[in-house]
Amino acid sequence: IEFELGARTHLGLHGFVSYSFQDAEDGVSKERLTNSPTHVAKLGLAYQASRHISFALQLVNESGRKTLYGTQTSSVLLTDISVLIKPRINTEKALLNLLSRMKCSFLVRNLFNARFETPGGLEHRQSAIQQNERNYSLKLEYAF
Repeated sequence: IEFELGARTHLGLHGFVSYSFQDAEDGVSKERLTNSPTHVAKLGLAYQASRHISFALQLVNESGRKTLYGTQTSSVLLTDISVLIKPRINTEKALLNLLSRMKCSFLVRNLFNARFETPGGLEHRQSAIQQNERNYSLKLEYAF
């Protein structure tokens, strides 16, 4: 079962909320599948501050997951924020025109440094593997 609701305002604010429930089980043994959260809830907001800059926030809450060893990982709430900059400069100066063809985005994943694990696979000795805490990503794009 899954649902999503989204909205936009004339002020440049967009938002969504979604929820999914899954009771995934093996067709033969009827056991719950591993590495499959039962509940996933998401909330997202984005704000277009101008034609050149926007901000976004996303929260994701997942229930724990069953591991191959029959244990359970903890549930987790993850928060991501990002900013996107698209300069648009109309000028006769070549360097500034080059900047107009660029996009720059900066993303912080797991903003609050939540500690969490996901189930390991058959090739792992651990039942669950510690995931990265806070991550930063800077992306530059250029359109030719």
